[in-house]
Amino acid sequence: AGTIQVVIYSLETTLISIEQIIIYLTIKQYKVQSKTHSKRILLIGGNFYPDLIGIGKCNGEMVDLLARQGNQCTVVNSYPYYPHWKVQKPYFKNSYWYNKEVRHPLFVDSEPIEIYRCPQYLPDKPTGKKRMILDFTFCLSAFFKVVQLLFREKYDFIIVVVPCFQLGLLALFYKRFR
Repeated sequence: AGTIQVVIYSLETTLISIEQIIIYLTIKQYKVQSKTHSKRILLIGGNFYPDLIGIGKCNGEMVDLLARQGNQCTVVNSYPYYPHWKVQKPYFKNSYWYNKEVRHPLFVDSEPIEIYRCPQYLPDKPTGKKRMILDFTFCLSAFFKVVQLLFREKYDFIIVVVPCFQLGLLALFYKRFR
């Protein structure tokens, strides 16, 4: 059994594209070295598809690309709320509890993507303190989902998207106990 690779990247908007390329090349190189074609990848981050702008859009495109390569991708994230700071339709009804979706990317030969949406506190008018509470509540609810994922087949890569540094601790937690 190989070791789990943990990749943590920051939200410096000028570096997102470069960092996504680095992640892509790292996983591709890992595949060549291990001589297998499919890797299990876990992305933990607050924003994801269907966000149309920002890091949610970038994360969605990155996971689509990884699934297109034949990787089995799982995403732990919150319900879509950005940039309106309100949970978007049709997610609002179920946003107070965990929800699982299976998304089939646009590419024909892509693997389906498992998406676990976690509840979190969402302020109407974000301030510094309220943003810290938002990040903390997402980290807490994502922790319980990551604990559940410990009992499934092991992930080869864990990608954590952080402005919320606590999410990096979730990846290290998973790596330690798996």
